[in-house]
Amino acid sequence: MISIAEFCELHDACEAGRDWALANCKTMQDVWATARPEWLVWVTTRQGVSDDRTLRLFGVFCARSVEHLMTDQRSRDAIDVAERFAKGEATAEELSAAWSAARAASDAAWDAASDLQATWLRENCLPNFLTGGE
Repeated sequence: MISIAEFCELHDACEAGRDWALANCKTMQDVWATARPEWLVWVTTRQGVSDDRTLRLFGVFCARSVEHLMTDQRSRDAIDVAERFAKGEATAEELSAAWSAARAASDAAWDAASDLQATWLRENCLPNFLTGGE
């Protein structure tokens, strides 16, 4: 089994993470059990730690945690396709099509938000703009 120091060196761990792991853990199992969430994600995503299927399912899990914020059905559908793909139940073509549809939904939401921001600024900041901010 690889040591903490070797793992950190091999994967160019940040100084804070490396120092914490070396000071607080004796084994990689200790790191796994006690690392901060963002460090655990970093460890998990290093090459050779998790397979593609597991990482894809983790991505689906993360997306599902904010799915309630998704207002466009295309985005929610993409999560379903991504999960099926990770499980070997959808093709790469289906995944690509779902990604494209979700991207279109994201672009539409971005455009709508930009338009709303511009409207708000035009309605609320014109006097300062006209006087040069004085």
